[in-house]
Amino acid sequence: MNQYSFETQTNNIMEWNIQGLNHYLLPKATVTENLESAIYLLDFDVKRNQFFLKRENNSFKLDYKIYDLDKKFIDRVSRTYAATNNNLGVLLHGIKGTGKSVTAKLICNALKLPVILVTKKYPGASTFFNNIHQDVVIFIDEYEKIYERGNNNTTGSDDLLSLMDGVLGTNGRKVFLLTSNSNTVNANMMQRPSRILYKKKYGNLKLESIIEVVDDILVHTNRREKVIDFISHLNLITIDIIKSVVREVNIHDEDPEEFEEFFNVEKVKISFSIYKVDVAGEEKLHRFDEPCGSFMPEDGFTDKWIGQYFYTRNTACREGMIIKLNTPFDIIVNPNHDDGDNWDDQCWGDGEDSEDDETDKAKKDNVRFVLKKTVGRHACFKSYYKGINNDGCGN
Repeated sequence: MNQYSFETQTNNIMEWNIQGLNHYLLPKATVTENLESAIYLLDFDVKRNQFFLKRENNSFKLDYKIYDLDKKFIDRVSRTYAATNNNLGVLLHGIKGTGKSVTAKLICNALKLPVILVTKKYPGASTFFNNIHQDVVIFIDEYEKIYERGNNNTTGSDDLLSLMDGVLGTNGRKVFLLTSNSNTVNANMMQRPSRILYKKKYGNLKLESIIEVVDDILVHTNRREKVIDFISHLNLITIDIIKSVVREVNIHDEDPEEFEEFFNVEKVKISFSIYKVDVAGEEKLHRFDEPCGSFMPEDGFTDKWIGQYFYTRNTACREGMIIKLNTPFDIIVNPNHDDGDNWDDQCWGDGEDSEDDETDKAKKDNVRFVLKKTVGRHACFKSYYKGINNDGCGN
């Protein structure tokens, strides 16, 4: 009897199983040459000292609506597998709860191969996999928990690398499908397409995806804009969070601002980098990480701000009076004050203010300031959604 088992017990009929000179009376089993396309869990029988696969399901069952957020990527993996004859590695990594596992399961279903789930680190598992002489998917969900985290010994991971390289030799191809909640994976996998061909990072959903989900499940459509606005400013944006917010709106028929105080999500910190622009149009960083607030509006300045003072350093520094708006985020400021209170003295540490009181009182030229948001694009969705051109939001 081989050390590796692909047998399934069918009844209580016993038969003699011969291993060398030893004879074992064991339950009769059905023997198959190849695994059927299904989901199997890798396990180890301590008494028999051998690996075995436990059949879990025919395929991954996803009993909820799947949005086509990763359809193109899933199709790419399928086409690449069909067009090549070597092992194929795919790593999906990023924030927990952003859809990595769902995408991995959809890839498994699309490939229509036997899928082996690895949930523990087993010494010798690579040799077991190497003895499977047919194409299979080796699916390791949350790879870093099994092979990396809190483990100074990387033997198991190194064995897996050898299997990926095909060093051990096998007649069957392997599709290595790994997910990770961080970038913590064996460094020897990085920038090695022969081991990991595709490395896809998951983070906050894009605006288009937010709109797709909201439009699909929001009942009170009159609240659509405020729902999208609220979601787009969250620190973490996943499908689960979007569904939770929309469900709350559907149940209570109220805007998110009514429950944000006690709802278990966090808004992103929105701030600006402020640049001074010289006469040649060159931008020079003036202030960094200025928080939004009553004197630094998130949506930029409007005409009502003309004639009011422009503050930085969280209102500790008064830069001057706003006299013109080029755009909501591009303003012209007159730094001369008529009230005799020169606030520039409080703008410590910028190296721009004169130590000479007479120089401070001299007339200064108008200053052009450009504001750029210093957070990720997901916190700038409101600007894009409303058609406001804010170059500081990035791509």
